[in-house]
Amino acid sequence: MPYRHRVLGLLFLLSMVTYLDRVCIAVAGPEMQKDLGLSPSQWGWVVGIFALSYALFEIPSGAL
Repeated sequence: MPYRHRVLGLLFLLSMVTYLDRVCIAVAGPEMQKDLGLSPSQWGWVVGIFALSYALFEIPSGAL
């Protein structure tokens, strides 16, 4: 199996993991917000930091 196919398969697998992670936080978000007693503004900070961490870690993973 050519190396590029293995890399493509790994990239596809990683994209599915990140997709599942985003779906999980979207589904669990309202329950987390209620359990932790977060206001909509505070939840916005949580989601913003979550998105920022994705953006920051995409750069090194893209370089690899």
